Amino acid sequence: MAATESTDPVASPDSVWSLAILLGHSGAAWSDVGVALMLFVLAISLQVGFTWIVSRPAFLGLPFEDNKHMADVWRFALAHDSRFMDFQGSSLAARLCTNSPSLIDSGAHQLLLQNINSYLDLSSTPSDSKFLALQGMSPGVMLCIFCIIVWSLAIIKELRETYLSLEAIFSIPRSARTTFLGNRLESISWTRFLVFCAICVMRAVIASFLFRAGLIWLARTTSITDLILNAAALGAVIEVDELVFCTMMPKQIQLAHSGLEDVHLSHGHFRKQAESLVLILTLLAIAVSSYFFLLKDVEHTMLQVKTTLCGGTLDFVIGENVHTGGIFAFPTKPGNGDVSSLLERTVREIVSQPTREFASVVSEYATKVTSSGEKEIPVAVYLEKRLSALFEEPPYNIVGNCVDFDFSPHQKQLVQSWNVMKDRLGQPDAKSCQDLRHFCNTTGLRANMLRLNCPVTCKCDNRFQGIYLRTETFGCSTVCLDMAAQSGPDTPCIDHPVDSDWIEFVEAWDRSTLLQVATGGGGDDELLEHRRRKEQLLLGCPGIKSLSSWNNLCFGAGGSENAPLAYRCPVSCECSLLDDFDDVELQLICTPSCFSESSERIGANASTTTTGTQQQVPNKPNQRQPPDR
Repeated sequence: MAATESTDPVASPDSVWSLAILLGHSGAAWSDVGVALMLFVLAISLQVGFTWIVSRPAFLGLPFEDNKHMADVWRFALAHDSRFMDFQGSSLAARLCTNSPSLIDSGAHQLLLQNINSYLDLSSTPSDSKFLALQGMSPGVMLCIFCIIVWSLAIIKELRETYLSLEAIFSIPRSARTTFLGNRLESISWTRFLVFCAICVMRAVIASFLFRAGLIWLARTTSITDLILNAAALGAVIEVDELVFCTMMPKQIQLAHSGLEDVHLSHGHFRKQAESLVLILTLLAIAVSSYFFLLKDVEHTMLQVKTTLCGGTLDFVIGENVHTGGIFAFPTKPGNGDVSSLLERTVREIVSQPTREFASVVSEYATKVTSSGEKEIPVAVYLEKRLSALFEEPPYNIVGNCVDFDFSPHQKQLVQSWNVMKDRLGQPDAKSCQDLRHFCNTTGLRANMLRLNCPVTCKCDNRFQGIYLRTETFGCSTVCLDMAAQSGPDTPCIDHPVDSDWIEFVEAWDRSTLLQVATGGGGDDELLEHRRRKEQLLLGCPGIKSLSSWNNLCFGAGGSENAPLAYRCPVSCECSLLDDFDDVELQLICTPSCFSESSERIGANASTTTTGTQQQVPNKPNQRQPPDR
């Protein structure tokens, strides 16, 4: 043997993988051999099963990159919703990012943010320099690299044992039968040799798949406390074969295995030195590549997710007025939970009382109510009430004059409402109210906003042209409606002829009523009656009398969707038969000339009565008192 070479003993590992050498030559009973084979299958099944489970995407979990979308949706859809403010008046975003104890919503996001803060060593205080900035390498990345190194050592040990076992078995002469000289393996049969080689290849493949899966699993573990546990779990999986052999293998086989002599291999000094250097460089390459190809992206993505969740302004909420569709932004208090609100103090006051009966509760601040219907308006509506009159409930008294929005300086408070309205109408390029006039006779919140911003274009101020949906409920301000009502003192008491506005009203009435008939289960007779009434309405004002609700339509009572038809149809609405001259509201609906005719009629009746004449003006079947408004 050359002076630069020496022999190194290679022992058979204490593993079920060594059974291929021992079986048939251990002196064990057939029952022990059967148990040994079952344990061999069990150990392999466990490792193959673990490898399959750990390699599945469902086990590895989604890449941390997917949390960016979740954080984006949460921040811009929920975090600043006025409905999620707490008693103190803090936004959901502020409470999450400051780890407020009052946070009861968004539990998944709270856990995600806590893991990010501990992994990257970030602060929960917005004023801290470490709130959104890294200070060197984060502790989570360092711990993950340490765990990856430990896991790599376990895999390298497994692969090295496998390689040395193959090298040792290749040094044994092959023959027709396997022979032992004492405890030393003298020769090995070709069948046993091939089986042992196949087992070693299987062992290396399982270890390689486990290494890859374990590497990804550790890199995707974003909880520091879970990193240690996951690394320990992976180490236990790779040692299953040894655990089964040492704890469950029959004693006779264990004794036979422990008595085997080592196989001596000749290794030169250069090989020994090169082998150590290669192993060190391999371990270093695994650690460095894991950081640059796995952990660096995770670290960067974590910082992006926290920036999405907690970056920028936190102390505000956004809401939408349910009546006008206006969008408002409202400042809130910081979510540090240090200041107790009046509502919180009231809760503490009531909770601390010894009584268990709510009826016996005495509060310095709260007024008890008997039902939820008597409670105060919710937070979102309360915020709406605090805004300008633009965001109030109907009637919409938003400006002193009934004018269209035209970007003039005195209409600055309407710019936001205009932008929201045209966007919801699907007309973001609209420059003026005229560009949107074809939406004036449509229904819905966006059309209400149009009539609110463009009352002149939508004819809210016109006594004769504005009919359908020209009420306070549908966006016309009281200022415009008063102008329309007061524009008829000199109008003669005659019905207005049919024109395009009247046709629009009839078509709108037809759509609304036909929908009610269809959803109410009306039959063919009811549909035919509806068509007959529509045909009469298309002929003009006299067709009003064909409707059962003509009284409400004439005077705008009963939740009517249109302006009072008596503006256009004073004769058909029988304004001349009314006798309540002092009703100011009625005078605005029916032109004064109609009251003059009614006054002359009543005066004639009185004169006939004074002269003793028994003849009187007959009562008309439709004569009635002014409508109940």
